[in-house]
Amino acid sequence: IIEAMRKNRLDIAWFGPMSYYLAEREANAEAFVIGVRPGGSAKYHSIITVPKGSDANVLEDLRGKTIAFVDPASTSGGLVPRYMVKRATGLMPEEFFGRLIWAGSHDAAQLAVKNNTVDAAAGADMIYERMLEKGLITAETNRIIMVSDPLPGAPLAWRADLNSERKAQILDAFLDAHNHTDVSGLTRIGHFEIATSTDYDVIRDMVMELDLTDDQIRQ
Repeated sequence: IIEAMRKNRLDIAWFGPMSYYLAEREANAEAFVIGVRPGGSAKYHSIITVPKGSDANVLEDLRGKTIAFVDPASTSGGLVPRYMVKRATGLMPEEFFGRLIWAGSHDAAQLAVKNNTVDAAAGADMIYERMLEKGLITAETNRIIMVSDPLPGAPLAWRADLNSERKAQILDAFLDAHNHTDVSGLTRIGHFEIATSTDYDVIRDMVMELDLTDDQIRQ
């Protein structure tokens, strides 16, 4: 998607926060709206969960254990848990945990916890809540022991070089969309609100503190 936007084959795309960080740098992407869930929140969190029966209650209890992250390019399943571990322990996850595996999806990471194939997993609270609602996991089989600070949600971004008249039309359409159609989609949002590049400064700060290169993010 980033490459398609860079080559002007895409005008608009919906990016995760981490992907937006890359798209802004490489494809001239510019955030313009973000989905707001019913209740008024456009934020979410990264969480760390442990299996039923685990005696882990804090991060330090997981030293030397096996943990499942989602993907290096995932915000809540890659970047943020890396950052939380580094800030809390002074070590990168590869140094702190006995083994770090990449599950490939948030669902797979949580199911690995439920099935006791890992000692812990990181991921997004929104997906955790969805899995609870579907009965795929319970708060006992996947117990939360760590929660991140609030994170900016996934923005819709356009190519920054689109003409201003077209941008205004697109923005108006998104801001008014909930009055005409169901916009809930996969993330169960209620409406869109304006987003800007500065909303994602927290992501840039984490990348800088971890000293991650673009290639490391894409691994």
